Amino acid sequence: MMDWLTRIQQWYNHASRKQKVQAVLLLVGITASLGLVISGGAAPQQPAEEPTSLYFAGVVVKLIGVLLLIVGCGVLAMRWARNPRRFNRGGQMMVVESIRLSPKQALHLVRVGEQQFLIGATEQSIALISQVALPAEGDEEQPIPVGQDFNHLLQGLLQVKSNGKG
Repeated sequence: MMDWLTRIQQWYNHASRKQKVQAVLLLVGITASLGLVISGGAAPQQPAEEPTSLYFAGVVVKLIGVLLLIVGCGVLAMRWARNPRRFNRGGQMMVVESIRLSPKQALHLVRVGEQQFLIGATEQSIALISQVALPAEGDEEQPIPVGQDFNHLLQGLLQVKSNGKG
């Protein structure tokens, strides 16, 4: 018995969070199934004499409700499993933002500790594009004025830069 307990404890120490959640859900399902088997299942206490149309309508409504519940839980489970941020809380590495350029190409902003990196990913490779500087805590981002074209903004930035160096 102690051998099984040590094996379970070793597995628990090395298992991912997703594996632990799956194990708990499996145990809950097995326990519920055994409970139904031991208690005699969901058999009615008194046999129905003559089923009426209202009885069949109730069965259909309950069946639709159970099917909707199963589909809804499946959709929620898929969304929960696809969100990587839920599993990365407290870790040193996190995908801050992702942008799809095409179905097979994406840009990812990844935070590692106090640094951020812009990474390009395709089906065949992953490449570091550049390191992104984090804004200082006191710095405020200045919004780009609406209605100005790119050439005007670039000229203004070049003038500010040349005045600062001179």
